[in-house]
Amino acid sequence: MEPSKAIKEYKEANTKLQIEVGEYAKKVGQLTIEKDWLVEKLKDLDLSKN
Repeated sequence: MEPSKAIKEYKEANTKLQIEVGEYAKKVGQLTIEKDWLVEKLKDLDLSKN
């Protein structure tokens, strides 16, 4: 394998992985916000007092 070809493939794979990691981070952030919202709503309902 030619060094320049290997470097090009490495850079392409690295870019693809960085995009995937960014998408995963975005999804984790979204799910965290949703979880926090749901926890607060459950606290507001506080059905244990009924």
